[in-house]
Amino acid sequence: MPKEAQLRKDLILAASFDFYFLQSRHYPRERSLELVGNRYDLAAMERNVLRRGIFGQKEALERRSKRVTTAELKKHNLTVDGHNVHITVESILLGRTTVKGNDGVIRDIAGVSSSFKLTEASFFAAEMVCRFLAELEIRKAVIYFDAPISRSGELARIYKELFNKHGIRGETQVVPVPERQFPYEESVIASSDSAVIDCARAWIDLAFLVTSAEKPFEPFMDFSFLNKIWQIPDFS
Repeated sequence: MPKEAQLRKDLILAASFDFYFLQSRHYPRERSLELVGNRYDLAAMERNVLRRGIFGQKEALERRSKRVTTAELKKHNLTVDGHNVHITVESILLGRTTVKGNDGVIRDIAGVSSSFKLTEASFFAAEMVCRFLAELEIRKAVIYFDAPISRSGELARIYKELFNKHGIRGETQVVPVPERQFPYEESVIASSDSAVIDCARAWIDLAFLVTSAEKPFEPFMDFSFLNKIWQIPDFS
């Protein structure tokens, strides 16, 4: 996996304008990425930075409009996309490459979910998440973990023990497809998954909140500026 020093930030930045324009005009996503990637001769990981960080203007602004603050979260139920949030927190702790999308979401670009393993960093990340949740006055927290991912049951058990330790009212569940279980209308959803956020009535970027509460960090690239460049007419 390329280190950030090997990612050509200037080329990615130049390509971001083209990809953003095509996405805002509703061109097919993967074909647009191929076109822009080929034009700028981007490597696979550089293309993944665009894929994970750039969305059409209307899509990005709609997601941003549904994001809630920690103050607004008080007295609400919170549903957590378990592996999604946990792996992102781990990625930030371990210094893996992350991007802030123009939709306001922090995402890692490593794609490690299929090879996820419990390590010392996993315990530290879980402790950070639960310590942060304990400080929020939420009604209840439910964390759903992906059953197909290795040792998901053990990770769920770790979180449940930390819930008890920190006095968090909630539960952990291991299910085949977590996003099918989410109560999108009745709960605030914590996830960086685009499809999940689009379905949610309200969402928070829990991974970012958890890690930034401990120590401020800067993602490799922040594409928030793209939404402010110009208003792109939507003729759809």
